[in-house]
Amino acid sequence: LTHFWRNELIRRIQLVNFMSHDDTMIELADGLTVLVGPNNCGKSAVVAALQILCHNGASTHVIRHNETECRVVVTTDDGQTVEWKRTKTSVKYVVNGTVFDRLGRGNVPAEVHKVLRLPKVEANNDAFDIHFGEQKSPIFLINATGSRVAQFFAASSDAASLVKMQSLHKKRSVEARQRQTQLNLDAVRLTAELSRLAVADEVGEEVGRLEVEYVELCAAEVNAQGIARAIAALEVARVALRQLEARVAALASLAFAPVLVDTHALKTLVVQIDVAQQRSRRSEADQNAMQGLKVGPTLKPTEAMQQLTVGLCMKMCEFIMFAALRDAMAALRSPPELVSVDGRARDGVALEQAASLLSHREKTKDAVSSLTPPPVLLETQERNSTIRALREADTKCKLKTDGLESANVVFAEHDKRRRDWLKEHPLCPTCGETIDADRMAALHASCGEDEHAAS
Repeated sequence: LTHFWRNELIRRIQLVNFMSHDDTMIELADGLTVLVGPNNCGKSAVVAALQILCHNGASTHVIRHNETECRVVVTTDDGQTVEWKRTKTSVKYVVNGTVFDRLGRGNVPAEVHKVLRLPKVEANNDAFDIHFGEQKSPIFLINATGSRVAQFFAASSDAASLVKMQSLHKKRSVEARQRQTQLNLDAVRLTAELSRLAVADEVGEEVGRLEVEYVELCAAEVNAQGIARAIAALEVARVALRQLEARVAALASLAFAPVLVDTHALKTLVVQIDVAQQRSRRSEADQNAMQGLKVGPTLKPTEAMQQLTVGLCMKMCEFIMFAALRDAMAALRSPPELVSVDGRARDGVALEQAASLLSHREKTKDAVSSLTPPPVLLETQERNSTIRALREADTKCKLKTDGLESANVVFAEHDKRRRDWLKEHPLCPTCGETIDADRMAALHASCGEDEHAAS
């Protein structure tokens, strides 16, 4: 199967999560573009995406399975972009960065038609799609009734444009034929002029030979200039040679210079002497500084003194601890004499019970004091009417509950039939993927909501 369309404005089409397309980018070339491929590879989805982009038709079925959003992005040759987004509940357009949302089915922003120029033609409360052809459908208006064809050509503003285009085509055809005749005459005239200029070939050959000779003469001139420069260089070298010969003759009577001995050992010796002199000066300075000092005292062993000091510190700590213990015990009294504890235990239990009872009474008193006086009873007629209304509401609630149970039974039957059908038809006829029963139910519910919102 193949799809064709004229590509005068659209340069790029991108489909994201649209039907069987995960993320597809199509770059369009100039002229006629053809999509060729096997069945169920997504060719029809491209045309469907352009139709939905231009007309915002029914599109709840185009979101790829297990996805929450699909997009169709078109870029024109002048750099403008039109993007159509579809979620489960809404449709949004983005034209050159401007967002258009809250659109019902069939509503398209005017900016989309300004950019793409692919709207439907309105004629007497009817719309004609002259830009897209449905798959497996006849050519535009071929299968339409005579009245519909007449209605289109009578009311459509494009009919006049088509007549103008036809007239313009005829005019350009006549002009093209006239220009072809003129070009033929020009070709005959130019052929005659070329025959008269045939002798120019011999002149061209002679000119070519002369050009070759001129190139050879230029090369010979360059060589002559090089030879002249070489002769001048030889004269300069001859003069320099005479000067060098005279210098050699003048230096021939001189004796040879003495042979120099290796000075590395002497240099090392000089460095060692400098280092020794610096050390000598530092030693003299140290000796002069230490002449005025006295002899230091002789040190004695300190181990016994250190042990004595440690022992004194430990004794001092023990003395301080015993003194603090003595001061603390001096303030204590003599312990009381112990008596029988059975009576004291009974008295303690009785005191605890009395304290608990007293606390309970105080809490009761506080709770009673915070209570408000009882309300004054009024007439019971309003209360009786309220009771009757509540009973009627209870009866209606029971009826609604019974109806809900019946609806749940019917829903369970239909759900079972749907799941049985899905077991027999597990694959999606559009993209070939496995159909999820729960997702299908949610999608059906969202479709119902969209149709309700559109109505």
